[in-house]
Amino acid sequence: MLKTISIELVRKYLADQCTPEEIEQVNAWFRSYQHYSDNLAELPSEAREVVERRLFEKIQLDIQNKTVRSRIEDPTSPYLPKKNAKRSIGIFAIKSIGIAASLFALLWFSLYLFRQQPSDIPKSASRVKKVNDLPPGGHRALLTLSNGTTIILDSAPRRVIATQGNSSIRKTANGQLVYIVNDARQSTVESAKFNTITTPAGGQYQVMLPDGTQAWLNSRSSLSFPAQFSGSERRVEMTGEVYFEVAKNAGMPFKVKSKGTEIEVLGTHFNMMAYDDESEQKTTLLEGSIKISTTKGLHILKPGQQALVADNGALTLRSGVDVENVVAWKNGFFDFKNVDLATIMRQVSRWYDIHAIFQGQTADMCFTGKIPRDVHLFELLHMLQYMGLKYEIDGKNITFLPEL
Repeated sequence: MLKTISIELVRKYLADQCTPEEIEQVNAWFRSYQHYSDNLAELPSEAREVVERRLFEKIQLDIQNKTVRSRIEDPTSPYLPKKNAKRSIGIFAIKSIGIAASLFALLWFSLYLFRQQPSDIPKSASRVKKVNDLPPGGHRALLTLSNGTTIILDSAPRRVIATQGNSSIRKTANGQLVYIVNDARQSTVESAKFNTITTPAGGQYQVMLPDGTQAWLNSRSSLSFPAQFSGSERRVEMTGEVYFEVAKNAGMPFKVKSKGTEIEVLGTHFNMMAYDDESEQKTTLLEGSIKISTTKGLHILKPGQQALVADNGALTLRSGVDVENVVAWKNGFFDFKNVDLATIMRQVSRWYDIHAIFQGQTADMCFTGKIPRDVHLFELLHMLQYMGLKYEIDGKNITFLPEL
């Protein structure tokens, strides 16, 4: 994977002076998903902007030229969109329009090299009944203590905010929630009772459990756990999506329960997704090993494997999973690889607290792309618009319109 590129090679590319091998180097650089190379980063911001803008303009021209040539040379060319065809964007690209469009789509979907201003977006492409641009989600969650007391974590002070038996609950300077067991040799009834952290739509949060296990909650998720683990196991319960980095303790297995599924680990990293609006639960292992069991079966997972649990408890195993794609949400991205629009919008809806409506066959259109989760809603929609989608916005309802 090519992570850097020289300024001179970029200049040759812009001047159409590259050899076929050099063109492939430029293509490989774009496919490497880098913001821009270390060499480009050393340029003054004004010079870098000129290079990036000129490259973007050249890519647009390449797309136009390739489309024109295709129409002249072959009316059945795959470069021409077909009516009602299922659209698929390849690696940051629309597969059917080649490498020039690949670069174009990469620029839009990564938001790294060039950001088109809203005034440049075609006004006729989509309709907005009520302007309601929404900011991205953030660190928002509600903590419910065992006695029913609730604490809004996003507005709580950065200090010890509560105690539960032998445990102190602190919000750190970076906003993380941390459970600190003051005397591990003692355990009280109150310590054993469950606390619950819940994230709303547009919220996410990180918590360090009393055993040192780190947990990241995605939007519309919950995690219940005792203020102090005791006995022969560490048991927690979750809904939605949670990524765990489990502290090792061979004498006390860590167990996660969600909707009839139980996962047992000693110390490992894994992601569990169990939203009610998804067709199946997905548990993905990044390192270590885990045992997953349902009423219908049991599997031991190895790194790179994913267990899928259907509503009836049926358990299947998938290997060779792109684990970075699975945990992209934790790292600040939407990351889609040949995913239909309905699936994409379920993730987007949880993050922006919106409702998606699909007309015609728009829900089945497939895309691949990587979009930062820190952009406003309209910016994300503009990127989808440039991939050929049309939409109508009315408050928090977004209707995707079929092609005319």
